[in-house]
Amino acid sequence: MKLGKIIGAAARRAVGGRPKGGADDLAALDARLTAALERGEGDDARTICARILELAPDHPRALWGLAVLLLQAGEAEAAVPHFARFDAAQSGGRVTTRRYCSALMDPERHARGEPYVGWRESVLLETNHCAIFAGDDVYFRETQDRTFANHPWVGGRVSPDGRDFVVSLPPVDRVIAEPFILLGTDENFSHWLERNLLKFAVLEAHGIDDSLPLLINDDLHSYQREYLRLVGVPPERLLPVPRGLVVSCRKVAVPVCLRNRPRMRLGIDWLRARVTDHMSPPALARDLVFVSRRDSSLRVMHNEAELEQALKSLGFTTFVAGEAPVTEQIRVFSRARVIVGAHGAGLTNLIFAPPGAFVLEIATPGSAGMEEFRFIAGALGQRIVTLVAARPGDNARPDVIPLKWNFYADVPQVLAALRDNVPELIARR
Repeated sequence: MKLGKIIGAAARRAVGGRPKGGADDLAALDARLTAALERGEGDDARTICARILELAPDHPRALWGLAVLLLQAGEAEAAVPHFARFDAAQSGGRVTTRRYCSALMDPERHARGEPYVGWRESVLLETNHCAIFAGDDVYFRETQDRTFANHPWVGGRVSPDGRDFVVSLPPVDRVIAEPFILLGTDENFSHWLERNLLKFAVLEAHGIDDSLPLLINDDLHSYQREYLRLVGVPPERLLPVPRGLVVSCRKVAVPVCLRNRPRMRLGIDWLRARVTDHMSPPALARDLVFVSRRDSSLRVMHNEAELEQALKSLGFTTFVAGEAPVTEQIRVFSRARVIVGAHGAGLTNLIFAPPGAFVLEIATPGSAGMEEFRFIAGALGQRIVTLVAARPGDNARPDVIPLKWNFYADVPQVLAALRDNVPELIARR
């Protein structure tokens, strides 16, 4: 079983109890551990794990179970040796397991929501979430602001207060001796625009040398290349690396991630200024656009055809953003007066929609708490309403995380929201 799945299963089972007599052979102890975990008896489970480890110091289930129980109790330092023994056995001694504490490069400016560039020297960088390791600290909120607990080398091993992480770090794969800028390695379309591309505004605002190499993923998608071309970044400036590496860095500049931050508008304005030739003037924004996700296998809207037909009767045209070139996505959103679409990457193009546009986001219970599109709309003065589709789709099962559930849109609810917020659409039909 993969590391993350083992962690997830242990976390869900939680903890168990005090041993109750009987032979202390491993089979009996293991059975009692299972029973304690199922009953949720934490103290007993810790005692049983400790007894098993007295008899068999490398017993994988006891090592893992005791480590998880200690971590959940807030005893991260005590948990690490047990995780380390488990990881050493599973990896053949390849990884180094240790505790890192979440840190910020500039806590004061971060608290004020200010954009800034942090510099770090003689550090390690992992190229999945772009977390930086320096001593006992790990920096990830300023780099990509991804959920570090979900990193495959962490797999949920985080203290209850969210400060301490247990990380199984592989050996260094590469050394970069020259100073560089950490642009980021996220290939997701929405993340690319919000987390990576907007960083150029921070770099420019702080006068960072525009000849420094930009560290980026080596498997660039066509839209990433097109955006780099549009904003004037030459290919020779890129420092491409594969994901999944540990890189030793002499000196790295970290422009803070602006996603869902008070100064996100700084990056949005910077990007709009660089693609203005592909945008229509706001005064010409009259289109009604339904943003389809029919090209995606994630969060499928089972009754999209029904919603599309209902919107068509109101004058909407359907746009499949994932099938269109970057410049066409920019053009279509810049001409839109009303935008309807399910939560997904296509709505990131709200960055190019005009101030005053009305946006109707259709979310699922698993995506309703994700605020990025509300941040973009708020920054640009767009009106946005988020509807939550209550009817789940065919993959709404316990083994599928709610964020990935398919769903049915509530078509009458969508039409009612349009009637309430843009009544002129209904009045003239």
